[in-house]
Amino acid sequence: MKKQWHKPALAALVVQGLSGCMTVRSVSISQLPESSFRQSVVKTQTSSPIVIGIPFNTDYLDEARADFVGRCKDGAIEGVLSKHEDVNYFIGLVVVQKVSLQGYCVRKVASVSTKKKRKV
Repeated sequence: MKKQWHKPALAALVVQGLSGCMTVRSVSISQLPESSFRQSVVKTQTSSPIVIGIPFNTDYLDEARADFVGRCKDGAIEGVLSKHEDVNYFIGLVVVQKVSLQGYCVRKVASVSTKKKRKV
């Protein structure tokens, strides 16, 4: 009797195809403001799918930035942590690009007054 090797191999291929992985493309952080000037934490996150190499939303970064800045109308955002990551599904056929932004809303006076002028 012949062994049927194709059924386990097909099952392994299906399991591998359904699995995914995540890759962090970049992480950056700007200088943190003094804790006494921090009013609130500001966060936003957005994503964009790419199917078989075709992006469906190319404006997602602009949308994330506008949403992020709009959450701090009374001041400036400092101490920004940004993450850009890719999540791969189905052996790279579907990729979701995610961008996360987090920072501190500080009073406008605080961001100007903490910078010292140089004497010449």
